[in-house]
Amino acid sequence: MHYYLYKTTNLANGKYYIGVHSTDDLNDGYLGSGIILKDAIKKYGRDNFKKEILEFFDTSKEAYDKERQIVNEAFLNLEETYNLKIGGAGGYIGKDFYERYSLERKGYKHSEEIKDKIRQGKIGKKNPFYGKKHVGDKTRFAHNKNLRQVTIDDITYSSCTDAAISLGVSKGLISKWIRLGKAIKHGA
Repeated sequence: MHYYLYKTTNLANGKYYIGVHSTDDLNDGYLGSGIILKDAIKKYGRDNFKKEILEFFDTSKEAYDKERQIVNEAFLNLEETYNLKIGGAGGYIGKDFYERYSLERKGYKHSEEIKDKIRQGKIGKKNPFYGKKHVGDKTRFAHNKNLRQVTIDDITYSSCTDAAISLGVSKGLISKWIRLGKAIKHGA
């Protein structure tokens, strides 16, 4: 098993990521697992990234200790790094990061190429709705034998749901009113 510290550099903008990798195959194509690094690889393409092995180690602990020395608080404040947390062993970065990262991604637009790939992945049998049919409201109401009109305070509603929505209460409360005689369910 090989344990090493590496640096993956984005050739398009000069940003880089430093991490630790352990593998039996030094040519496994691994570039890194950082969340922002992965997004950058998707955006710029694998060909725009270069990985260089900085140092080999006998154990993963030694490799992570070295990463911790390099990827420190000052390193994380550099504009050109993709790293998000102090080096050591990877892992969960915290809820704050995910909320901040989500806001950064807000308004992100997929390229036409990506949109087309998504579209192609949902055509025909790949579409989760394949073979199913839409049921309009009128058809749904016509086929539902349990659907009955409800009258509350001399106003007739097409269903318990309709009454609940109109009155701003839960369907459970409408059902309770029917049981207590405060509402009349027709055709039951």
